[in-house]
Amino acid sequence: MTFSAIFVKTLKGKDEISSRQYHLATKLRTALIVVDGKSSVTQLLESGGIPDLLNSIEELAALGFIELVSSATWGPASSFEPAEPVIDQAKKPELSQELVRISQQILGPGADKVIRMIQKSPDNLEALDATLRKCVEFVNLMVDEEKSKALATKYNQALAIASQKTTVR
Repeated sequence: MTFSAIFVKTLKGKDEISSRQYHLATKLRTALIVVDGKSSVTQLLESGGIPDLLNSIEELAALGFIELVSSATWGPASSFEPAEPVIDQAKKPELSQELVRISQQILGPGADKVIRMIQKSPDNLEALDATLRKCVEFVNLMVDEEKSKALATKYNQALAIASQKTTVR
């Protein structure tokens, strides 16, 4: 998990706070209460007093009670930068297929959620860039750092090729 990550309660999380409808265990509910959408994971950990907070945050994210809204460095010190703002319209289907292939290659059978995110992304570069950033953040938080770095690198290369950019930053 990236310790600079900032999480916010989802609607499901807010429902749990107001009504206890999901009957979360005490340790998870306590962790849910401290997630404020402003404090990074590091700041939450430094506030102290909550046992096993890191694992609770990961579990709350996996269960859909919280979601990542910000990370000072998305993915671990990644150098992913968006390609030029124009993608050849004829290359968009190829790009989508390539991004799916990259995800399957790096993540194997666990690529389903990332692939769905890519497939649901609108066809403009800004939206695709935001989607790919979320994919890398998700993999960094839920899978591992090395795979998120590999995804960032490969996604950047695919965007560079699609935009006919000659250098990858």
